[in-house]
Amino acid sequence: MRVALADGAGNAVWLGTDEGWARYDAAVGRWDQGGVPGGVTSLMLDASDQASGVFVQGAAGWGFLPRGSMLPIPGRPLPPPGRRIQPLDPRTALDRVPLADAMRALILTDPQLRRHRFTAAARSPDRSDLFLGTDGMGLVRVDALTGDWERLSFGLIAARAGAVAPGSGGVWVAAASRAGERRGITWVAADFSADTGVEGSGALGFACVEGRRLVTSGRALWLACERGVLKIDLGTYRTRLFDTDNPLSLAPAPDGVWVGTSHGLSVITRDDNVASVGHIGQAVLSLCAFGESLWVGTSGGLGLLAPGTSDVTVPLDVAEQPALRAPIVALGRVGDTLVAITPDQLAWRDPASRRWTLLRAPGRIGRVGALAADRSGVWLAATNALAFWDLSPAGFRVVIVDLTTRRIGLMTASAQNGFAQVLYQPTAATCSEHPYNFHPMYSTSSEATRVFWTAHALNVGFSSEIGHFEYCNSVDSTFNCTAAGVSEPDGMIDDDDVVCFDTRPGSPFFFGGIFVPTAGCIFDDLDFDSVSYGDNYPGSLADPVQDILLHGTPLQFTSLRFSGPGGVASSPRPDASPGRRRRRSTRREPAGVAPGRSWPRGIR
Repeated sequence: MRVALADGAGNAVWLGTDEGWARYDAAVGRWDQGGVPGGVTSLMLDASDQASGVFVQGAAGWGFLPRGSMLPIPGRPLPPPGRRIQPLDPRTALDRVPLADAMRALILTDPQLRRHRFTAAARSPDRSDLFLGTDGMGLVRVDALTGDWERLSFGLIAARAGAVAPGSGGVWVAAASRAGERRGITWVAADFSADTGVEGSGALGFACVEGRRLVTSGRALWLACERGVLKIDLGTYRTRLFDTDNPLSLAPAPDGVWVGTSHGLSVITRDDNVASVGHIGQAVLSLCAFGESLWVGTSGGLGLLAPGTSDVTVPLDVAEQPALRAPIVALGRVGDTLVAITPDQLAWRDPASRRWTLLRAPGRIGRVGALAADRSGVWLAATNALAFWDLSPAGFRVVIVDLTTRRIGLMTASAQNGFAQVLYQPTAATCSEHPYNFHPMYSTSSEATRVFWTAHALNVGFSSEIGHFEYCNSVDSTFNCTAAGVSEPDGMIDDDDVVCFDTRPGSPFFFGGIFVPTAGCIFDDLDFDSVSYGDNYPGSLADPVQDILLHGTPLQFTSLRFSGPGGVASSPRPDASPGRRRRRSTRREPAGVAPGRSWPRGIR
């Protein structure tokens, strides 16, 4: 992000980025954004007309972005200097508040005597406070009259997070810092309403620079880092460093914490005693506690430390799996199911039968280095991607990633979510349903994967329907069009000009401007004269500049991808892109499930 400016017409903010503009509306939690060649370097509002839009400055100069539009329109004159509202830069802000400038050296020096600099500035609406952003000290508030200042902590201590641990109502995050950077841990509430940073005290500050693993056990946090294991009391935030040899993994113990090192296994008790456990003699890469038992992932395979024993042994069900003799880089649990990750295999253990299922890790996500358990599976952190391994038998799950907003949504076709089959009862007076978990009959994606008795003849598919919008110049209180729009060639209202809305300013359907300002009808277009059937699509104009200004961007989506017996769906690839006509794909995925059989578990 390069620049920000508060939107005077609502509880929102305009942002300038390397790629273009963005606007976040806090009232409805909505993001809007659009591209500008060369990015946006500055923003400006007209003080007398903040509701109409914002001026944005890109590589080609200033343009005006009307509210609800995607692209700035060049050529509109800037407002007079006295009406310009622009972002406040740090130098200008300090010139206006001399007391803050005089105390700059004091404000920008942290307890470890490191110097920082101001990076951004803003004034409060009543002009009494000055807020200054820094490159390592967080946000600073300065009283413009008295010069009093305070640091307001928001966000993580460092840009890189090395380890996380869940807590009640939030998560602890350990920084993966470098020499000279701030270091410590941060508590982040689940709703991001608050955070607390712990950076230690004194000139030396926090003992660890690079956080590797983090767990909670009792009233303490345990952090593995380059110097050993650090114990952090959650009541006082006092710390104690244990000099363990290259700690690589942690897990809660009944009376403290298990520590896997480059040479074996140790335990640190709550009374701060350190003891070696067993004679492993190799690196312990991962640990996972099950009650009083401890699963141990080493560089030579998977083992178990049973209750009341001091040696790690290999259970029979593990010994029967040659793939589990490889380095176990990560361990986790989903309910009573144990999950293990090797450099090229994903494995899970059924708690009832003690049988293992192994899947080859997909090469495209890279090498898996860590995992985090979820209710129905585990998240895999790999060198090329973040993937989710679905271990739930509760039904087919669809995950959609919005390529514009980067938001992610998902739905599971399960009985719990209301999926059911209508029972065949031809003599019944009413219909009856049987709740069930839906699983698709095919794992292929082509023209041949059709189910002929469904509405759109698709087993699993995507459908975008056009013909549900035409313009209307005026709408009455019963949602009927009273003045035909440009969609009607003869200027007369016809039978499909119903179910209409007017979201322009001044309309009873304006709703505070949360919708794009327009007026139209969304009923079925019975005479095919709506916008959808005109020559209005991206790429339909020969002049590319006019085409961008007058037309929206293409609808872009990726092909459906399915998990099969091999485990992992193939990487998504765009099937449509600006300026190119979409070609129908005939590529088939690996053969999967026969009709009538359950869908296998795998990665979505």
